Amino acid sequence: MLGRPNAGCGGVSVAGRPAAAHAVSLLRPVLGLVVLFGLSPHVQTPAFLAVVLVAAGSDYIDGILARRAGTATASGRIVDNLCDFLFLLCIFSYAAEARIWSPPVWGRAARYWSEANWLPVGALLASFGLYFFRLCRAVRAGREPQRSSRGHAAGISNYLLAIMAGLEQVPGVNLGPWLLEPAMLSVVLVNLAAVAENLRLLMFHQPADGPTMPA
Repeated sequence: MLGRPNAGCGGVSVAGRPAAAHAVSLLRPVLGLVVLFGLSPHVQTPAFLAVVLVAAGSDYIDGILARRAGTATASGRIVDNLCDFLFLLCIFSYAAEARIWSPPVWGRAARYWSEANWLPVGALLASFGLYFFRLCRAVRAGREPQRSSRGHAAGISNYLLAIMAGLEQVPGVNLGPWLLEPAMLSVVLVNLAAVAENLRLLMFHQPADGPTMPA
């Protein structure tokens, strides 16, 4: 996350850390594309889980790098959130193609709607789209966006659902209908709750209400 270089312990420059934080963030969409175009949704493989875990770890590491460099900026926030979204979009699309959440064999949701496995994709698009619009509007005004507790919960829930999808694709692992479909529907509802909260914040909280944000 770009900004002015600071000095670390012993006067050592940490000027490289902002670029490093961006590089770690950009690893996520690359990994998502590897899953979407490099792995078959019809063949179980532990590589899927490995990719998800590496991506989740990168989401933790890039924040540490930015904070240590003192460069948690608006541009860094935008890059980080976009990378999260693109990665999760790839993962949920792969899971939908693999029909992980509601397989035709036992899926109740798939009986009512054949495209039920795409619900997490739609919910992600809606929740992130509204949040990103708020974020860009606040950044343009030089302010921190009003925090959304439901949006934060949705972000965590999305990653947990991605990890669950990875576990289900490990050969010999079968999480079953009593876990997969309820988990998918619960995360969809959490994202829809984030949509409602982002709409409320968008309508009733102006960007000028929040504290300033480094550019």
